[in-house]
Amino acid sequence: MSTIAPGRGRHAAAERLVHVDLAIRGSLRPVASEDGLAIDFESPGGARVIHYAELALTDARGEPLAAWLEAYAGARGAGSGS
Repeated sequence: MSTIAPGRGRHAAAERLVHVDLAIRGSLRPVASEDGLAIDFESPGGARVIHYAELALTDARGEPLAAWLEAYAGARGAGSGS
């Protein structure tokens, strides 16, 4: 998935989104699930070694908010893109 147009296909107005970037270093490559609720990190050999999931977000009243994860692998193949 790309982060060029966050919220694309999620029926969310861009001005109402909060976008948080997390840069990683090393040789692991992020692979987002199709539903956007998990990201696996693959080793250079293709083994999935970390599973990040169960994303949940609420507002100040405890009401659930729509949330999803997107992955971007930069030129070096790591999530940092640098």
